[in-house]
Amino acid sequence: MLKYIILLCACQSMIHTHGDAAIPKDVECGDTKGCYSQCDASDSCYEVAWKEVGDAIEFTLKAEVTTETYLAVGFSSDNKMGDDSVVGCIRNTGGTVQVFNSFNSASGKFNQPITNNKLGLSAESGSVSNGLFTCSFTRKTVSSDPQIFDLNTDYNILVAKGPASGINLGRHDLTNLPVVSAQKADFQSTIDLTGSAVNVLLKLHGSLMIFAWVFLASIGIVMARFYKPVWSEKKMLGEAYWFQIHRSLMVLATLAVIAGIVVIFVDVGQWSHLVGQSDWKRAHPYIGIVVGAVVILNPLMALFRPHPGDKYRFIFNWAHWAVGTIGHLIAVMNIFIGVELPATKAPSWLIIVLAVYAGYQVLFEIFLEIYDNCCSGGTNKKSEMYELQDKSNTGQQQPADSSNNGSMKKYILAVHVLLLLGFAATLIVVVVIS
Repeated sequence: MLKYIILLCACQSMIHTHGDAAIPKDVECGDTKGCYSQCDASDSCYEVAWKEVGDAIEFTLKAEVTTETYLAVGFSSDNKMGDDSVVGCIRNTGGTVQVFNSFNSASGKFNQPITNNKLGLSAESGSVSNGLFTCSFTRKTVSSDPQIFDLNTDYNILVAKGPASGINLGRHDLTNLPVVSAQKADFQSTIDLTGSAVNVLLKLHGSLMIFAWVFLASIGIVMARFYKPVWSEKKMLGEAYWFQIHRSLMVLATLAVIAGIVVIFVDVGQWSHLVGQSDWKRAHPYIGIVVGAVVILNPLMALFRPHPGDKYRFIFNWAHWAVGTIGHLIAVMNIFIGVELPATKAPSWLIIVLAVYAGYQVLFEIFLEIYDNCCSGGTNKKSEMYELQDKSNTGQQQPADSSNNGSMKKYILAVHVLLLLGFAATLIVVVVIS
């Protein structure tokens, strides 16, 4: 599976290299000009070139466009949108291009015009031809306006395109999110930059959620549902094997989910409304909170469960199963939504891997249900199906699977674990390297 990941990544790299040819690279990059060029995951290419001339910087922006009416460069003290000085090139209906200063709000949700929108700008020119937007301008290095940054300081470069209304830059293209340079640019140098910044916290969030639900929870649920009789007479630290394994996996999954939620809140710094996304994508953070509530609720229920033999124990058994199963379902559904968000820059085929995993997990549980009914002699009573305690503690020994049947189920479990490890590793690796 890792071999196929490498091949796919190599193919994507080849596609991006081809895409760069759509924008002829400035031959002066790295010689007399500084440059930043990059093609994003959707193969949309950008180039920003600059050259210091006296007390000003000459800029040239290039990007592939379709219906977009503006192309903008931002100067950021970090690798995220928010509190950024921006210069935007706006294409007018007559075909001319005008250049204006603007500023990205602290929240990073929108761009706003500023009073001194022409301060320090000169030598404006631009054109759109054959899908290539080109814009050139000169900007004074130092400005009296705090929203027009001093370019004697190094900044990360942001490049974006989208619709404009008058001098107002609209929401950038959500398919091609703003490209951000991987390092800060020195505008007094002729450095030739490429590559986009990596949002480590976003990737960590996704990796933790995949590890929790695709790997840990998928094994933990199967252990509780189908593997009590296999190790019914063996104990680990005073508890049944299956219970210790189930509890350990689900505790790890709970910790991973909580860590993932904390990480994404630290990254975004506020509640994420995913402005501009379709309704079903904007549901991602809300579903995430529901998932977080579920992973906290289920262990709390287990802590306060009635003792085995209590007449209300069956209510807990079914409630614990229902909450856990529903939580698993909506969590995996939310992972589907997450990999579709533009910020992840995940390849479209990753959805297929997720779909195969989901289908496999469902079919595997159906297979074990049929296998138990056919091969275990019907030893599992429905009332004990989701029992979370070794029955031997109350003198009610859990019926053990026959030696041959138990051994076969262990082999089946081993194969299941390896397949889930393959799915989880594939998803995590792709999310990390995308």
